[in-house]
Amino acid sequence: MLNNLNMYDILTKDGLIINGAQGTGKSILAKIIAESRGKYITASLEDLIGPTHFSPAGIDKVNTVIVEEFNPTPKNIGLAKVLMTNQHLEVKFQMRDPFTIETPHFIFVTNMPLVLDADERRFKVIEMVS
Repeated sequence: MLNNLNMYDILTKDGLIINGAQGTGKSILAKIIAESRGKYITASLEDLIGPTHFSPAGIDKVNTVIVEEFNPTPKNIGLAKVLMTNQHLEVKFQMRDPFTIETPHFIFVTNMPLVLDADERRFKVIEMVS
């Protein structure tokens, strides 16, 4: 079900959330959208902002990051907003000096209950149903 969402939103929004039960095709849809934007990687939120402070391999060469198994707690929604709203993302690899890249698009994939503020404007949501 696509609510207030058009193909332009799907292809251009920085924060797309694909939500639905297991087996509804969330990951497949995320990969199709990401491939339409060019190169992509799959990472967890912890990979992007976790305690290791090292960036996932390949993040400096992609247009889109798919965040699998996203747990949409208020804290994680806030962290996702921080990732998306910065124009640049600091990349830290082991044995290299940190550098910045243009912030990629993010697709968050979840099968957990999703509660967003009514005035939320940073995310567009696709609800997958079987």
